[in-house]
Parts: sequence; structure tokens; C-alpha cells
Amino acid sequence: MKLVLVLPSLGAGGAERVAARVANHLVQSGTATTLLSLDHESEASYVELCPDVQVRRLGLAGPSVGIGSAIASNLRRVKLLKTAIAAESPDCVLSAVTETNVLTLISAWGSWPVLVWEHTDPWRWQLKRAWAMMRWLLYRRAKMVIVLSHHHQKYFTRWSWNSRVRVIPNMAREPARLIERTPLVDLRGSFVLAVGRLDRCKGFYQLLDLFKQVNESHPEWSMVIVGDGQEANGLKAYAHSLQIDDAVQFTGAVKDVSLYYQRAQLFISLSTVEGFPMAVIEAMTFGLTVLVNSYSPAVKEIIDHGKNGFVVDRDNHDQLFKVTNMLIQDSMLRRRVGDQARTIIQRFSETDVINQWKSLIREVA
Repeated sequence: MKLVLVLPSLGAGGAERVAARVANHLVQSGTATTLLSLDHESEASYVELCPDVQVRRLGLAGPSVGIGSAIASNLRRVKLLKTAIAAESPDCVLSAVTETNVLTLISAWGSWPVLVWEHTDPWRWQLKRAWAMMRWLLYRRAKMVIVLSHHHQKYFTRWSWNSRVRVIPNMAREPARLIERTPLVDLRGSFVLAVGRLDRCKGFYQLLDLFKQVNESHPEWSMVIVGDGQEANGLKAYAHSLQIDDAVQFTGAVKDVSLYYQRAQLFISLSTVEGFPMAVIEAMTFGLTVLVNSYSPAVKEIIDHGKNGFVVDRDNHDQLFKVTNMLIQDSMLRRRVGDQARTIIQRFSETDVINQWKSLIREVA
């Protein structure tokens, strides 16, 4: 059995990390796997891959100026991607992330069975009109559409695709033994941790507003933000304007966040759009109490409010601060909820999730 996995990049995002883990397990179980990424060799890689996973970075990513340039660029991407897939002679192609899925379906048209893997909430993620139309037209040609939650499944089954939509959640794995390393920032004392791509939809500006209140009541606490993105400079400037920049530390992109999860006392995510948020899952596996924005009904498939974490509408500022303040003041509550959070390792076990992938690939290849 030979599989080609197509990714937009080898970046630090949750989709890339999860896809790399799936690729590693498939290779270890005997499925020859080649990973094709659309980014350039010169770009940093933040995924951990087994040596047996063959990697080819195609250098097809990049911005386009104007609709004519975009059409020409995507036609070129389709042609080169088809050539790259054909060179591997796969039994099956697995593609992740919407735009990449569309390009892969066109490239593989009529030649190979394609599985498309949605990594965000299709109800809330606003695609550009052209991409949304192409997804609607082309996903029906996929052998299977894989989504991360039952809530997301409803989006596609309303198109009468019930038999071709499969829910496979992201895996929650037991944290590996921590290798001591020097952190990029000072981790002494109690701190709130946030992890993610630094863009508007991830809610970091709202998180800084919240931490301004926390800092006024609990000046001994700090906050660490792990991640990079287009809003990095803006967020640092905003922290300065709130006069909390001495208490907020930005690490930039980090390949292994384990050290930060282990040292933190509380994890907060105020994102408005998520699929099956890996940063939240990873924090829970470390026994961290998580406080998450009620971004969609899908969050309830992960968190039982008050038992293994907390779900609060980030626009309810009073309630958001009330719960945060309660968690900061009550270390016993954090410990009790964190202990329950770790049970996610059994609920979404690595073994179960990988077995679902193996079964699906055998079914369609």
C-alpha cells in the first residue's frame, strides 16, 4: 500500500502536526508514505517526521496579485502537483486543509482515489467565494470527506453526502518524557499559557484585554504566548499600550511546546474559529486546566464545562474574568479539573484514532 499525503506546508499549525503524526504511524505500520508540501525548502519545518516518511517540498505556495495572477498560479500548481503525485504511483491520496484539498482533487481527477481532510469548522470559516464554490463542486468527487467532529459532519451531510463523510477526531497522546532544554522566555512563577498562530481569529487581542484585568488583581502572575504570525508586532504593541508588556512574554514559533505546557498553571484560548484545537488537546494531556471560548457546539465534544475544563463566551467579559479569577485563586480546583482533563488521552487515544485511519485507507484504496 502506498499513500501520498498533501499538505500546504510543514509549518507550526495544528493541522500540520496532526498530519505528521498520522504519516508516522502509517509508515510504521507498513504503508509507504510520501508527504508533498506546497511550501518552499527554505521555509522552517516544525513537524516531526519518521525518517521513513519521504518528504518533497514543491515550492508552490505564495501570494498572487489580482485574479488573473491567481488563476495562472493555481493552474501551475495543479500541473506540478499532478506530476508530483504521478511520480509516486500511489494507491490513495490524502489531502489536508480546504484550499489544498481543492487543488489536489483537480490534480488527481480520475487517476487516484482522494480523501479530503477538513481541519477547521466549515460552519464558521469564511472561505473566499471562489474557493467555497470549488469545494462545493469538487468535494463530491472525493472518496471520503474527513471531519473532526459530529457538528462539522452536519455541514456536509446536509448536501446528502451522508455515506461519504467520516468523523475522525484528532488524537490525544500521552506526553513524551520531557527533555530538559532552556526555555526561550523566563518561566519562573505562575503564568497563563496561550498557544497558536498570531492572527485575528485566534483572539489574542481579547486575551490581552483579559490579562490586563488579571494583572491588576494578581500582579505576581504573568502570561506566555507561544506562536508567530502576521499580528505578532501588533500584539506586542497592544500589550505595551495596556502597560502589561512587562508581564507578557512572546516566544515566537516553537517546535516543541511541551516545556511550556508542563510549567504553566492555566491555559486559555479565546479563538473564534477552531476545528479540533490541538493546542487545547495538548494542554489537557499535560493536566492543565483549560479555559476556552465557546466558539461552536463542537467544543462540547471535547470539554464538559466545570469538569474537565471551562467554556465561556469571550464576549461576556464579566463572566470571562470571573471564571479566570476563580481559577487563578483556587489551585485545588485547577488540580482537580486538570486531573479530569488528562482523561482525554483515553477518550481520543492515539491507538484508536490511528486504527480508524488505517481502516479508512484500506477501505478506499
